[in-house]
Amino acid sequence: MTLNCPSLHLGHSPADWRTAGCWSQQQLPAPLRSWLLDKGSLTRRLQAYSACGFKVILLSQAWQGILQDERQILDIPPRKRAMVREVLLCDGEKPLVYARSIIPDATFRGPGRFLTRLGSRPLGEKLFSDHSVIRGPLSVTRCDSRHKQFWQACSAAPIDLWPSELWGRRSVFKLNNQPLLVSEFFLPELLKNQA
Repeated sequence: MTLNCPSLHLGHSPADWRTAGCWSQQQLPAPLRSWLLDKGSLTRRLQAYSACGFKVILLSQAWQGILQDERQILDIPPRKRAMVREVLLCDGEKPLVYARSIIPDATFRGPGRFLTRLGSRPLGEKLFSDHSVIRGPLSVTRCDSRHKQFWQACSAAPIDLWPSELWGRRSVFKLNNQPLLVSEFFLPELLKNQA
């Protein structure tokens, strides 16, 4: 994934993640409220929503360093890398959601081996079809250019299309009692039809 701006302009602040219940209904943007709080499969919902056909575009999948807040929620020691998978969830060629999954190495063992072979198939489809997978509580954030997550989510689009802020959600899934973190940021294209 290539950024459209020099890296020295990247936001340095971590996003302020709060459990979904900490946000009042008035604080959450009305067009996104149901998307942010939906505990079901985002993949299934986007498949039903898409007019031009749901599509996953794999931006990257590689072992790399992760953000401090991701490290904390997954209890990963400093300097230890994790598999980072970044995708765009699209309606045809229109990106609707940027998703970032953090997968610690222990999660790849046993039943988690399929995670190495996903390619452009949706992770959510696998997670929600396995009844042994447990999903933790949803957290929600609002971020802008001060936040690293904003730059990660927007970097696949031309800078003139970047919004002033993004809303996102995340939760930890347990697969065979091993964690993975899935963060999803809702892009402006989704809002066009939600207003």
